[in-house]
Amino acid sequence: MPHTDDDELPDKGINTSSTSVTSQKIPVVALSKVAGVEILKLVLVNPLLIRSCEATIESLKGKLSLLSSDLSDYKQEFKESSRINRISKVSRGGLIIEAPNTDELQALERELACVSTIEEHFDVSRPKKRFPQVVLIGVPRDVDKERFSKGLSAKNIFLCDSTNKPLFELNFSMKTRYASNWVMTVNPTIYKRLFDESGLFFEFTRLKFDNFYGIKQCKHCCKFGHTTKWCPRSKEAICVKCGLDHSSDDCSKIFCINCSENNQRQGTYNL
Repeated sequence: MPHTDDDELPDKGINTSSTSVTSQKIPVVALSKVAGVEILKLVLVNPLLIRSCEATIESLKGKLSLLSSDLSDYKQEFKESSRINRISKVSRGGLIIEAPNTDELQALERELACVSTIEEHFDVSRPKKRFPQVVLIGVPRDVDKERFSKGLSAKNIFLCDSTNKPLFELNFSMKTRYASNWVMTVNPTIYKRLFDESGLFFEFTRLKFDNFYGIKQCKHCCKFGHTTKWCPRSKEAICVKCGLDHSSDDCSKIFCINCSENNQRQGTYNL
């Protein structure tokens, strides 16, 4: 089976002995405000993640709301450092921190290590790479996961390694009117070979496939990047037509909420 998001990044073999950056302590006061957060991950391009695992009152209100308020001082401390490119939030509760290069990333890790209480609230590690996903189109609706997996392995030999271990994993299906579309994670070693094929064979059919890009959109506030479960405005009444706090039934203004907010940030206008 291919690795998932939990697989380790390959060791690049970087020598840290030549890096000499003066380490500055991050104030413990800033870190103490995120006591309910557990895991912290650092990355050079695909970044640092803090996840909450405690069912606290703040978490129930929405992890994004918690990050927006309680982590403001913590984020400010990082922003004042010249070795940070960007800081953003993640939907499941956390921060994403990007460093400009490997040396600055290592210096940031050393700064975090200077805080004596960091291990009480955080686990610092490099994040994992995601494997590519494809969607298989037009699978009969009566085909279950086990039957589909065995059928693909039997008809497409390159989907398995020399020991007949599958190099793919079926994730979930999406029902259509007459069939189902299955999302599948594939090992990068067979990704290029996969797209050299005109289709994948299953029993007596040939299935079309394409790249799959999962995009999260909240059904409550219509924002991208999080699901309804983690919506920071879950208890508010929001119009899905214009994004304001009133019922959708009485609203005649129809425009994209995401475009409207982007126009406000950029100083442009809605069409």
